[in-house]
Amino acid sequence: QRDLDQEYETASPTSHIPFICEDQNLADEIENKAVHLVEQYVSNSQISGKNPAGIAGAGVYLIASGDLTQRGVADVVGVTKETIRVRVNEIRESSL
Repeated sequence: QRDLDQEYETASPTSHIPFICEDQNLADEIENKAVHLVEQYVSNSQISGKNPAGIAGAGVYLIASGDLTQRGVADVVGVTKETIRVRVNEIRESSL
């Protein structure tokens, strides 16, 4: 990237949400609510160094928590269930 004079861009957490929802057969309404929740969290929090997929997974989990497990979401996004649990707690705290 340096040789080509290109900047490195990480994927935003919200870009992972459609994939998670599709994989878990969740309704569009859940996807939209999860995007909104994650956008709020990102705008109000420091996310540098945090895995965007973990943030997205936590957002989807919070919105569809009756239908999903932390382990299931973690497996879909490729993080540990502990990462999902920590991000869930962070999102909950930032929403207060």
